[in-house]
Amino acid sequence: MHCNLKAKVCSQMVCTDASERGGSVEVSDSLTGVGYDFIQACEKLDRNRGQTVAPILLVSLFNGIGGCFRCYDIAGVTPVARIAVELDDAANRVTMHCWPGTILIKNVKDVTRELVRSWSMKFLGVEEVHLWGGWPCVDLSSVKFNRQNLDGPQSSLFWEIPRILKLMEEEFGSQVIVKHVLENVASMDETAAREISSFMESIPYKLDCVDAVPMRRPRFTWTSETLESALPDVTVCNQRYWKEVKAPADYPATEQWLTPGYKWKANNGGRFSPPA
Repeated sequence: MHCNLKAKVCSQMVCTDASERGGSVEVSDSLTGVGYDFIQACEKLDRNRGQTVAPILLVSLFNGIGGCFRCYDIAGVTPVARIAVELDDAANRVTMHCWPGTILIKNVKDVTRELVRSWSMKFLGVEEVHLWGGWPCVDLSSVKFNRQNLDGPQSSLFWEIPRILKLMEEEFGSQVIVKHVLENVASMDETAAREISSFMESIPYKLDCVDAVPMRRPRFTWTSETLESALPDVTVCNQRYWKEVKAPADYPATEQWLTPGYKWKANNGGRFSPPA
């Protein structure tokens, strides 16, 4: 055996069949899309060493303008990557302006096993996947006459969420923790709420931002996390088929949302205007 140290690196990768009846020779001169993602992920790991990036992949279904992304900003947590699934182009422009580099998927039904598998190969070092989903409430809301609940053409998109959750768990493997937060209107039928609870194997928390801002928006939230005893000033009380959450806080100061140079005189009479 001998080796020529002057030999150049071959530009092709050659694989041959090593069996006694060998009849196959494979030659490749370029990376596949998956291979390219893998190389990029390895390089990114090297670049991020020592930086304060949390090993979290953040996935937002029915993303809107990125409300869940903003939550992580406020908490001071920078995920490894952000993935937004949203049909609306105007909303996607807002997301890309605020969080450049976000991976955009237009249709929730385009999230296939192959796509999730590519994420698992691309984002090495991820320890947790956080999946958020606020699916359309059109067929669940009490304001709609003769609502069809989860059988309606829009609110039936709920079933895409557990499908994608299962794909995440299977493709990322048991070493990666997959967490979720799902939300929708609290005015839905009791039967619809119980159906979701049965499928998700959890009871929804009922939250309303009116405790902290001058705006009412009661929502049901199903989550893999536990809010009981999480914070000293947050209380949770069991109700018939939900858990009532109270998280009181002082309303934001007028200066926080009012355009500089303007005044809101209604505050003097005890009236409020919600932030724009």
